[in-house]
Amino acid sequence: MTRVVTRKENESHKRSKLLQALLFVMLLLVAVYFFLNSAFFTVDQIIVNGIDQMAPQTVLDLSGITKGMNPFKIDINQVEKKIELSAMVAKVEVRLM
Repeated sequence: MTRVVTRKENESHKRSKLLQALLFVMLLLVAVYFFLNSAFFTVDQIIVNGIDQMAPQTVLDLSGITKGMNPFKIDINQVEKKIELSAMVAKVEVRLM
């Protein structure tokens, strides 16, 4: 038995496949968003090197970075500028590892 597929049925099938693909992409994007904002990515260690005139805690206070922050939400340039505002700081380099 042979079945004839009409143009309308074929277009409907294509639309259905397109909607499924779009739904899959949307779900994937939502999953990636929640994963990147999850507790899996957090600052768990902060190291301050090369300071003689200031306490490490003072540098941390100037930076605004705390343990538990999401590293994707840290603006490194802004953190460096905040620390450089101190007259006791000549050069700053912030790295996320």
